[in-house]
Amino acid sequence: MIEYNIMNHHSRDVSKMELKIKELKRNVIINTDYSDYYKTRNKNRYKGINQNFFGIMKRETKAKWKVVFHDDIAIYEKLFTNIEHILKKAPNVFIINFYNPTNKRIKEAIKNKKHVIQHYNQFWGQCTAYNVEYLKDMTTWVDENTLIGEGAEDLKVEQYCAYSNLPMYTIVPSLAQHEGYKESTFGNPAEVVGIKRNSATYLPDFDATLVNWNAHFKTCLKDNTKVNGGLGLL
Repeated sequence: MIEYNIMNHHSRDVSKMELKIKELKRNVIINTDYSDYYKTRNKNRYKGINQNFFGIMKRETKAKWKVVFHDDIAIYEKLFTNIEHILKKAPNVFIINFYNPTNKRIKEAIKNKKHVIQHYNQFWGQCTAYNVEYLKDMTTWVDENTLIGEGAEDLKVEQYCAYSNLPMYTIVPSLAQHEGYKESTFGNPAEVVGIKRNSATYLPDFDATLVNWNAHFKTCLKDNTKVNGGLGLL
């Protein structure tokens, strides 16, 4: 069972996303952040986005996986059928990420015909599945070891994975893509820390049923780089 969520900022209208998801006969929970973190450089500016994200992570569910979409992700039928097939075939890991930006690691995976990357850092959570079995330990660690206002949620997830020696996995090609930059909360951001947010590997026609996921998880491309320290750690 999968629980679908949209992590929304109040400045964005997600009604079209919600409607498309309902048309595809899936239920979705809208989770809205009412802060204006993107307008300030205050050191506690991430409090709202973190409360929103970790609120999703802490909320009880009967699902095995919580899938979280950011509020600027393109919604289409194969996105769901591919996610559901991969999660059905995947091992019992913590995180499976269905979005990837354009970076060297992704290019290496393509060159070596790898559909799965195992890693700890450079986590981009725009379209990600979280295994509910791991969430209590993760949220407890974040509460006890980080400042909720400093550092965004993706960094805190990286810090937890590094501390716990618990890798995450990214799927190649990217199943998700940003749309509507002009409406973006951040004001049309083409890049973040020098990496393009649009995925060069985005392939909406990708058919996950044609891949032997058991074999690809076992022979995945591995990046053992870990975040050491970082913003918001106590």
